[in-house]
Amino acid sequence: MKRSLFALLLCVPLLAGAQSIASKIEQMGEMRYVRVAALKSAVRDGLLKVQMELYNEDHGQQVVHWRVRWLDEDGFQVGGDEPWKQELLHGRQTRVFQTVAPSRRAADFKIELQSPENNAYSGSADAYQ
Repeated sequence: MKRSLFALLLCVPLLAGAQSIASKIEQMGEMRYVRVAALKSAVRDGLLKVQMELYNEDHGQQVVHWRVRWLDEDGFQVGGDEPWKQELLHGRQTRVFQTVAPSRRAADFKIELQSPENNAYSGSADAYQ
């Protein structure tokens, strides 16, 4: 019983970390091959800085599109929509991407992430009804 409880307590920080990453990522469909391996943020010189690590689990190349939606302390968007950034991940590659908030008012963020190799579109018109 003590071992089970100890093992469970060891997993709690891992689950909490996974939930914090999930709460910051908005996937446009379920990603099949690319996953967010790590996500960090810090305030540097008064601006929020975000670092995201993506991992391609496939042997082939994967294209990923991403952008950040910056939010103020009340959850309202700061500034307009960023343009999408297109990145290429080679097979089994891990890449790190960084970006800095456009304003000191940005206190939080959401990362919008999508890949053409996801299952957001099933190919039928019924998927949108």
